[in-house]
Amino acid sequence: MGIISDLENFRELVLNGKKAAFSKTILIPEKEAREILERIIQDFPVEFEEASEIVKKRADLIKQAEIEAESIKLNADERAKIIKEATEKAQEIINQANFEASRIIEEAKTESKNMVCQTNDFVRKILEQTKTSIIKSQAILEESIEGTKNANL
Repeated sequence: MGIISDLENFRELVLNGKKAAFSKTILIPEKEAREILERIIQDFPVEFEEASEIVKKRADLIKQAEIEAESIKLNADERAKIIKEATEKAQEIINQANFEASRIIEEAKTESKNMVCQTNDFVRKILEQTKTSIIKSQAILEESIEGTKNANL
């Protein structure tokens, strides 16, 4: 039956007991009361042990859940740390790449300007040489024309 059921039966026995005259005492059937009390005494250790076992299992489950939760938390913290470090490293690499790209672009611009200046200087020099050659050729031609005119006279 169980202790609870036996206790309820015992309560009913007491509530239904006959009151003794001029007293607060009640009369209950002794044999029935003893049987109920004996069952309670017999069942109590078993049910108490079962209840203790349930409480122990519950405590073990809670402890295991706490350990698992802590493990999950530590794992999540470690992963978050790794992700944070990887993100910082990636940002550092991006910043370094941007800096290097800017440096290369500036270097290319400077080199390009230098090449344009050198090309302009070279072209100017060639034009000056060409102009000088043309002037010399023109002078030679004019002398030849003068010489031919003088020879014909």
